[in-house]
Amino acid sequence: MNLKARDSHLHLQLQAKSDAELLKLAANRSNQELSNQAFEVFYHRYVKYLYYACKLDYGKALGNDGVEDLVQDTFVKAFEKAATYRADNSLAQENARLRTQGWLRKIAANLFFSSFRTAQSVSTTLIHEEKWQTLTEITDDSEKADSPKMQLMKEALNTLSPKEQEIMRTIYQWYEPHTKLPSHIVEELTKQYNTTPENIRKIRSRARQKIEAYLKSHISKQQS
Repeated sequence: MNLKARDSHLHLQLQAKSDAELLKLAANRSNQELSNQAFEVFYHRYVKYLYYACKLDYGKALGNDGVEDLVQDTFVKAFEKAATYRADNSLAQENARLRTQGWLRKIAANLFFSSFRTAQSVSTTLIHEEKWQTLTEITDDSEKADSPKMQLMKEALNTLSPKEQEIMRTIYQWYEPHTKLPSHIVEELTKQYNTTPENIRKIRSRARQKIEAYLKSHISKQQS
């Protein structure tokens, strides 16, 4: 069997393996060639899914280039952590795929939030685009970024504690009217602040009340 035929045969063998088997081979650095080939098959099995998932979860915050970078960084981290993957042999094939997708998605979320937390600052210029349901009577969609009302919005945000500001800005990244915050985002916030989803909701509620009160107070002063 020539080299090309042998490689083709090996590729077909690897394609038939489960995710857990591929990652186990990828984790075995004693055979670097086989490790790389196994992970290449794993990569092509999930790259389209992960790109779609990251674009859905982080596209608004990162843009297309940022999403592509996050996908590649996630696979780099997955290769490094291949030995930590724990298979559940009792699962059917489709459920096993869902388990792997969740594993990759969790790695992506950890990378995103790590980058988010270590950034020097989160720009407040995005805040003027927010459509807080409880604040629609105070700041409407037609307001410009440099309008007095939008400047007041930024001032109101600056009155919040650092924790409140970060939670509100994180929530903003995924805010859609009448849509719940993705569960994995709530999970990351609870881990970051060592608290519960209920407390995250309470912090968000208090912060929104503070913003609303600040805006109402200062707008009424301007109008009087």
